[in-house]
Amino acid sequence: MRPGCPRAEHGSTERGAHPMTGTETPYPTHDLRAPLARPTEEDRTWAGAAHGGALAGVLAGGLFGVVAPITVLLARGQDSPYVRRHASAALNFQLTALLVAVVGGLAGIAVTVLTLGLALIVVLPAALAYVAFALVVMVLATVRAVQGEEYRYPLSIPFVR
Repeated sequence: MRPGCPRAEHGSTERGAHPMTGTETPYPTHDLRAPLARPTEEDRTWAGAAHGGALAGVLAGGLFGVVAPITVLLARGQDSPYVRRHASAALNFQLTALLVAVVGGLAGIAVTVLTLGLALIVVLPAALAYVAFALVVMVLATVRAVQGEEYRYPLSIPFVR
C-alpha cells in the first residue's frame, strides 16, 4: 500500500474500504487474480433460476425470456455478485436474442419477398439453427450456474453489467 493512500491491502477479505476508492463496500475486497469463493447453494439456485426461467419464458412465448433474469437481478442482484453476474448474463443474452430475432426476421421477410420466396430455402433453416443454438446455450448456462461455475454466453451483447 502506498503511503497516504486509503486503500485496503491487496487481497484483503475484510468488508469495508473498496481497494481502489477507499469508500465503503458491502462486498469483501479481494485480489481479482485469486480464485472466487464457491457460491452458496442459495446463490447457485438463484443463478440457475435466472437462466432456467429465461429458458422457460422463451418456450412459453419468446418475449417472456427477459422476465426471470430481470426478476432475479432485482430480487438478489445486490446481495450476491455471483447471482448478479449470472442474471445479467441471462438478461443480456435474452436482449441479444430478441434483437437478432427482430432484425433477422425483418431482413428475412424482406429478402424472401424480394426473391419471391426462394430465400426461404436459406432463411428458414438459418432461423431454426439460431433457435436451436439459443436453447442449447441456455441449458448449458443453467447447468453451469447450478454447479457453481461461471458461464459466458457466446454472441451476447453486454447491455447490462
